[in-house]
Amino acid sequence: MMRPQSIIRFEQFYVASIVLGLLNTAINFSRFSGQMSTTGVPMTFMLVAMAIGLLINVLFLFFIARRASNIARWIFVAISALGLVGLLSWPKILATYGPAYFAVSVLATLLNYTAVAFLFRRDAVRWLRSKGQDGPVNTTIFE
Repeated sequence: MMRPQSIIRFEQFYVASIVLGLLNTAINFSRFSGQMSTTGVPMTFMLVAMAIGLLINVLFLFFIARRASNIARWIFVAISALGLVGLLSWPKILATYGPAYFAVSVLATLLNYTAVAFLFRRDAVRWLRSKGQDGPVNTTIFE
């Protein structure tokens, strides 16, 4: 079965949020590295953490949008919901990194939660529950 429109939109919004986050990090990398050096955290730790974060995002994208994993959807939704707690730190982020970084972070967050919303549209739910199959699977076909 072809992927439904809601899954395609999820993928587009989620990729946009990932790319925007990466661009924001790249543009503000000197600020991050300066802050890391003052706290004593090695730069390699920051780079490894960023790489792991990117890998996790790509895995969610792959398993939800390409493999129709309903389990991955729910894990992604749970992690996104936990991310709402991070909204409490936004005043500190604004004060530390400035309005430009903050605005791009807000936009990336909005794109992420828009992507989440697409996972709950009727066509996406049906597609994920069926594991991407077009109707019931006939398992006797291979006997």
